[in-house]
Amino acid sequence: MVLNTSAAISLWKKYFWLSVLCVVSTDVFARQSCEFEKTSFDSNFPAGRLTSCQKLSEQNYRLIISPAFSPVNPSAWYAFRVRAKETIELDIEIVFSTGFARYSPKLLMSDQSWKVLPYQKTERTISFSLTVPKEQSQYIAAQPILDNAYYESWLEHVSASTDAEIFSVGFSEQNNELKALQVSPESALLFLIIGRQHPPEVTGALALSAFVERLFEREPLAEQFRQFVNIVVIPQVNPDGVKAGKWRHNSHGIDLNRDWHQRSQQETQSIHGFIKERYESGQQLVFALDFHSTNRNVYYTMPAEKELYWQGLTQEWLADLTARISYDVIDAPSDRPGNGVFKQYIADYFHVQAVTYEVGDETLIEEIKKTAHAAAEALMIQVLSRTTGEKF
Repeated sequence: MVLNTSAAISLWKKYFWLSVLCVVSTDVFARQSCEFEKTSFDSNFPAGRLTSCQKLSEQNYRLIISPAFSPVNPSAWYAFRVRAKETIELDIEIVFSTGFARYSPKLLMSDQSWKVLPYQKTERTISFSLTVPKEQSQYIAAQPILDNAYYESWLEHVSASTDAEIFSVGFSEQNNELKALQVSPESALLFLIIGRQHPPEVTGALALSAFVERLFEREPLAEQFRQFVNIVVIPQVNPDGVKAGKWRHNSHGIDLNRDWHQRSQQETQSIHGFIKERYESGQQLVFALDFHSTNRNVYYTMPAEKELYWQGLTQEWLADLTARISYDVIDAPSDRPGNGVFKQYIADYFHVQAVTYEVGDETLIEEIKKTAHAAAEALMIQVLSRTTGEKF
């Protein structure tokens, strides 16, 4: 399987190598280098994670991967670089100190796509063979690397090709700017999209990119939608965690998607302040989406009977989506007032419907894109029907 996609991956190709060349503080980001006589392993690049290495023989190596903080959700992220003084065939075993072997190993190819390597695994190990050419770096990662440089370029690309503007909603705990896109800021309606609360969840990030791509198309439906609705996209809620290769947390060891009611972190405080300011200025929040990844495609929703703004919007949206695609659309409603996840916070605080849009870890790019485009189109139709009273 080769993982690739249109705008997202093409931008990644352009900016990943620039980010690899950046100077990264090994003290702050806990980078690791393992030097052996003929080979070396390291994680000295943005989003890298490697804890320690053991040489078992000239061709056999064991790599240990541990999270930055414990306890942690078993999102065992790894990303490392392999080099060799002479071309060599290596047998590599990755051992996870906690959690389980969630992500299949992917190799960065010469065309900048990512290929899933043949592998064997147990609950806490992944084993594979790798040919390392002489003095040519080989990058292995749990998922394609979409680092902070990618988001900078993606925001610029979308802004340059549409009528969206880039602005800031605040800062992270390490003072990284939380940049966002918006269109029609004077509209009476607000549609909020966020993503990348959890660093390893790359398929969700790709779905967000494709979803926004459809919203910003220059065609009648999307253009009419943008006339009525202020679309605000915050694609990178956890830039600190992404940069440091965290499994789940931000720089303070906090799972941001459990912090929305407590709001103990700068990231959640900043975004809450932005939404509240818009809400208090008279802009009606009508819907919110939070993009993630898990072991399957699923939509975590609020129950249909819960009294929220535009009752029934979520269920009618997902029914419309079901009619548009050949893939399963799984609606998993739950209501736990006071719980710190984003969708519950939106429902509890603003009395508005919100959905956690989950994408399977190994969902193919084409399915991600088709589903996201169809989901965006179906949602635009549902919102416009309620806004204008027209049939679409």
